[in-house]
Amino acid sequence: ASLLLSAALFGLVVPSLTPVFPSMALAKQLRESGCSEPLVASSGYHEPSLVFLAGTATRLTDAAGAADVLAGGDCRFAFVELRQERSFGQRADALGLLYAPVSRIEAFNLGAGRSAIIAVFRSGVVAR
Repeated sequence: ASLLLSAALFGLVVPSLTPVFPSMALAKQLRESGCSEPLVASSGYHEPSLVFLAGTATRLTDAAGAADVLAGGDCRFAFVELRQERSFGQRADALGLLYAPVSRIEAFNLGAGRSAIIAVFRSGVVAR
């Protein structure tokens, strides 16, 4: 019985916890991007687990800083929390930045104790 309970726990319950662990979902976006060495800037979502999962080069910054990182080349990603998306867009427009929205992650940020919607943007794909 304990084997069945363990299998159910790890097979059904743990995968459904992704909304509680946004860093895991964001890191998955990077793994599926096709980039061998993606560079990430995160604006508004500054969980230490993100640095461990996305790489130690991950920059925890503000919205303008995230746009600046995207402007630096290909295979760069910005994770922008909903509350900072407007500032990110303004800075990106000022830079004439080429970028594309990849996805949105809806989750609960345990560290902040509130829900979070995080947009994922990628550099150099299409003009916005």
